[in-house]
Amino acid sequence: MIHSDRAFHFATPALNAATMSRVMSRCGPEFAGALVRQIDVLRHKAGRRCLIRYEVQAADGSVSQILGKVRVKGADVATFRNSRELRRCGFADSVRVPEPLGVVPEFRMWLQRREPGRCGAESLRGHDVFAAARRIAHGLRRLHASSYVCGPIHTVDREIDILDRRLTAVEAARPEWGRRLGRIRSLCRQLADRLRRPAQSLIHRDFYPEQVLVAPDAVVLLDLDLLSRGDPALDVGNFIAHLLESAIRMPGSAARLRCSAAEFRTEYLGDGCAVSPEAIDAYTTLSLARLFAIAFEFPDRLPFAAATLNLVESRLACVESDCEKSLECGA
Repeated sequence: MIHSDRAFHFATPALNAATMSRVMSRCGPEFAGALVRQIDVLRHKAGRRCLIRYEVQAADGSVSQILGKVRVKGADVATFRNSRELRRCGFADSVRVPEPLGVVPEFRMWLQRREPGRCGAESLRGHDVFAAARRIAHGLRRLHASSYVCGPIHTVDREIDILDRRLTAVEAARPEWGRRLGRIRSLCRQLADRLRRPAQSLIHRDFYPEQVLVAPDAVVLLDLDLLSRGDPALDVGNFIAHLLESAIRMPGSAARLRCSAAEFRTEYLGDGCAVSPEAIDAYTTLSLARLFAIAFEFPDRLPFAAATLNLVESRLACVESDCEKSLECGA
C-alpha cells in the first residue's frame, strides 16, 4: 500500500491524525478545533495517486467524512476549482458535485466532503432500475446544459486516437487477433467520420455508473478530473457501453443492466434533447471497443473480452454493410 510506495514519501504526514487535525482546521469555521478520529486509504494506484478517507469530529461533536485526493505529480487544483465553480453555478441541489474544502499543497492533496448515496452501479442492478436510470440521465443532462466553460476541447479524433493506442497494445499481446482488430480499427474510424461536429457542451468525459451516487435527495456526479468541452453524446454512449459490458460479465444481472441502459438512453433523449440518437449509438460502439481493449489490464475481465469483441463486431456490421452499398452504388 501507500506506506511502502516510495513515490508517496511526501504524503506520510497525511496519514497522521494529529497533523491532519491541524490541516482540517484550515478548511473553514465548522472545522475549528476538529479532530481526525480515523484514517483509511480507500484506493491506491502505485506511483500515481491515492484516495484517503478521514473521519473528522467537529468541536460540537458532529462527525464528517472527508476525502483527500493525493496525486504524485501535484495536487489537482484544476478539479478543485472546477468543483467549486460548478457548485456556484447551481450544482449543489438535487444534482450536485461534492463540496470542495481546500487544497493541501505540501501533501499534493485536495479535500472534498464525502457525499452519502448508493453507487450508481448498484442502483442500476437494484429493484427500481428505471427510476435510478431516469435520475442519472437527468443529472447528466443538467451537466451538459451548464453554461460553465472549462477544460480542453475533446474531439472524436482524440477519442479515436485513444482507441487506436488501446487496440495496438492488444494486437501486440494477441497477434492471432490481428486481422479482426485491424477490421475493427478501420470500421471504428469510418463510424467516427460519420459523426457531425455538434456545438461543444460541458462533458464529464469519463461517465460510467461508478462515477455517480444516487441518494434519496440528489444525484451526485463524481471524479471531474477529465471535465472537458465536447460532444455530449460521448458521455451518454460511454455510460451505456459500461452497462452493456457489465451485462456480459454479470449474467445474473444482465437483464436489469440492459433495461437500465435502454431506460437511461430513452430518458436522456426526452423532450428538448438536441443530441442525436445516431451519435449516442456510435459512441456506444466506440466505447465498447475501448472497454474490450481495457479488459486486458484486468485479470477478472479478461475471460469476457472475446464476448465483448463479438458484441463490437455485431454493432459494426451495419457500418460495413453501408460501406459495401456505397461501393455498389459507385460502381
